[in-house]
Amino acid sequence: MENRDRVPDGKTDTHGLTLNALADLALTGQKSGVTGLTAADTLTLVGISAADLGVSASGAGVTLAYGTSRVQLPLALENLRPDQIGFSDGSRLLAGTTGADTLTGGAGNDKLIGGNGDDVLIGGGGTDHVSLSGARADYSVTANSDGSWTVRGKDGTDRLQSIEVIDFTDQSLTLMAAAGPAVHRFYYKDQGLHFWTASPAEIAALKAKGGGYVDEGAVFQAAAAGDSGTVDIYRLFHKESGRHFYTASAQERAGLLANKKNGYVDEGVAFKAYGADLGSQEPVYRLFHSKTGTHFYTDSLAEKQALLVGQKDFHDEGIAFWAMP
Repeated sequence: MENRDRVPDGKTDTHGLTLNALADLALTGQKSGVTGLTAADTLTLVGISAADLGVSASGAGVTLAYGTSRVQLPLALENLRPDQIGFSDGSRLLAGTTGADTLTGGAGNDKLIGGNGDDVLIGGGGTDHVSLSGARADYSVTANSDGSWTVRGKDGTDRLQSIEVIDFTDQSLTLMAAAGPAVHRFYYKDQGLHFWTASPAEIAALKAKGGGYVDEGAVFQAAAAGDSGTVDIYRLFHKESGRHFYTASAQERAGLLANKKNGYVDEGVAFKAYGADLGSQEPVYRLFHSKTGTHFYTDSLAEKQALLVGQKDFHDEGIAFWAMP
C-alpha cells in the first residue's frame, strides 16, 4: 500500500508503506522517507479500500489485518486524528479514543471503531461497518424510532446512525429498519404472569387501568405486515389460570384448541414475527416453567441463561420465533 503525505507547499508525496510502517507513523509521526505527520496531514492508502482491510476492536486497541499481516494499534493514537486515514476509493477508517467520541464517515464504505466511552457513530453514504470488541452476547442492540440504533455493552453505550453492519468478534449483524410495532411485556405480580402485546390499544389500556399489570417496556420489535419471511404469532388464553400462550406454529395452536380439556381459547394473531434470521433478526427463546405451567419469552440470551441457572423449574424449549431487536 502507499501513503500520500501532504508536504508544506500543498503537494503530495507518495511512499511505499507496510502495515507495520503505518503503525509506526500513527504512533510517532515519523517513518523513514515520510515527512513528519502533523494534525494538518492526511493519509490516503492507494490500491486498497477499507473493505480490504480487516479491522477488529479489542479493549483499548485496534487490530488491522491485510493479507497475512496483522498489527495492533492503540485507539488513542498520538499523532493521528481519527479522520486522517482515507482510501483511494473514498472510504475511511475512523478510530475513536477511550472517551466519548463523535465519528462521522463520508460517502464511501467506512469502518468505524468508537472504542470505550459513549460514542456517536455516523456512517454517511455507502455500506458502513462498526467494529466492537466483544461477542454478540455481550451487547444489546435496540432500534430507535428515528432510524438510529443504540448499542449497550462492554464498550459503553453507542448511538449508531446510517450504519449498515455491526461486526462483533464472533459474527456480523446486518441492521435493517424495524418497521413493525414494539412488543411490550407486562408483569402481573399477584399471579406471577407475563403478558406480551403489540396492540397500542391494549398497551394504553393496561398502562391506564393497571389492574395489577406493570409495564416492563418494549422488549423487541414485531415484523411489519409487508415484510418478507414473516409468520403469525398466535395468542391463546387459558381461562382457568389466566395465562397466555404464544406460538408461531399453526399446528401447535390447532392441537391445543382441538383438545377442549386443555382449556385454551383462541385470541387470534397477537403480532407478526419472522420465521428465520434474515440478517438483523434476533431469536426469541421460549422457556417452560414446569411448576406453574407457564411459558416465558425473551430475546435476551443473558436473561434466558439467568433463568435456567437460577430457577430449576424453567426448561429451555428453544427458539419460538425471530424478531427485530
